[in-house]
Amino acid sequence: MKSAVLPARQALAGFLERLDVQGDFPAFAEHVSRIALLSKDTDASIRVLTDVILDDVALTAKVLRIANSVLYNRTGDQVVAVSYAVLMMGFERVRDLALSAKLFDHLKRRGPGFRQLMAMSLLTANQSQRLARIAGYPATEEAYLCGMFHSLGEIIAACYTPEEYGQISSLMAEPGATVSDAARHVFGFTFEALGLAVAGQFNLPARIVSTMRSAPESAAPLKPHRANPNLLSRLVSLADQLTLVCYRADPAGIPAGLARIHEEYGRELGLPTEAIQEIVDGAFEETRETLAAHGVAVSDLQFQSQALIGQFSGAGGPPAPVGRDARFEPLVAIIHRLKQLEQSRESVDAAELIASALEAVCSVGWERAAFALVSGDRTEMRVRMSHGEGHADLAEQLTVALTTVSPLQTALVKHRDLIHLRDGVGLIRGDAVLRRLRPVSFVVLPVVVGDVLVGCLYCDHRRDRIDSDHRLGELLVNLRDSLARLFRKKGIGAGD
Repeated sequence: MKSAVLPARQALAGFLERLDVQGDFPAFAEHVSRIALLSKDTDASIRVLTDVILDDVALTAKVLRIANSVLYNRTGDQVVAVSYAVLMMGFERVRDLALSAKLFDHLKRRGPGFRQLMAMSLLTANQSQRLARIAGYPATEEAYLCGMFHSLGEIIAACYTPEEYGQISSLMAEPGATVSDAARHVFGFTFEALGLAVAGQFNLPARIVSTMRSAPESAAPLKPHRANPNLLSRLVSLADQLTLVCYRADPAGIPAGLARIHEEYGRELGLPTEAIQEIVDGAFEETRETLAAHGVAVSDLQFQSQALIGQFSGAGGPPAPVGRDARFEPLVAIIHRLKQLEQSRESVDAAELIASALEAVCSVGWERAAFALVSGDRTEMRVRMSHGEGHADLAEQLTVALTTVSPLQTALVKHRDLIHLRDGVGLIRGDAVLRRLRPVSFVVLPVVVGDVLVGCLYCDHRRDRIDSDHRLGELLVNLRDSLARLFRKKGIGAGD
């Protein structure tokens, strides 16, 4: 492949250019960078950090729970204000929590296929934190954050170039193959190099970046002090090795793998033999609880015989390359057309494109589809175009008040995707608009142009559950993103 013969620096530069036009990556990078650049020395930064936390219900709950723990709350009075929690816990610690939450949320939003990567990042993060406690490293939350971002390069490659990422698994089957060699062959550079480059774009703190590099071995025990430049890197490196051995390699090799890890890291970190297994067991339970809070069961994931990178199965793996299933061909075709128009100087008929998109959505199994727009006074969102059986009723009933809090309103104003192919009953009962629509399966995708909500893409089925894997959801997200990019680049409104 072309990148294999390019110099690593040139191949990496080309990859980063591709990322700049890849779906939600620019917005993701901007959000992470915004948090990372916050300085504890300004009141404005504290206000921004507080707003970031309040935008995430799970993060708000976590910050308040920690602030009310005996470690920080010595008075016993309950802390209910996030701004006060920031003062109690310390700006840097809360900022680090927000950064890790953004990465977790990004993986979660990519769809069911990325639950495996989400779980692996959580395992490494929890193991890093437990190792920090045992090794005497005082900033345990910092260790957690570094573990979460340790595999950033692999995460980015899997999220945005799934087909190339999948080629690595076959290369890893060759005797003596390494992850770095496979990545160089496919991409022209290593995951580590990609992670460091993206970390620079994200403006991540220097301590996180330092742990993404290969950690140097130490000839003597490392002192448990935050100023030690090598200790944190070795802790995170050990956590990553534990994840690799216990969850991504052949289960038969776990005992030998753990013995090798203890021989390499035990003396320098002062870890007794039994501590390794305790760390693995404890981190697994913490990861299981976190995943359960987000509706993901460990039993749904493939935690055995991973054969290293790329060996995913069923709903546990990254999306298969689009266009290989004839069922989805209409969606693939309209997405391809939108991308061609984005690169051309051809004039665009927004109404015609939206009509074609809605027709394509219905052709892959949805009963009806609609494109809604925000009103001029930004108080509500109403359907402007619809397609499919019963689309007239949909156009009449799908009106969302943006000034009244509801599950749909919250998802829209916070730019959150709702993809419920089989399990949307609870959300339907809690929302008046969805109760009127009475869908069995439904998808709501906010359309955002220049960070401003302009509308949404909606589709549903009132009788049947949509029988599909994660690829359909990924294609719908791709369609929405392609429309938004085209509208932004052409400088037109969705109603033009």
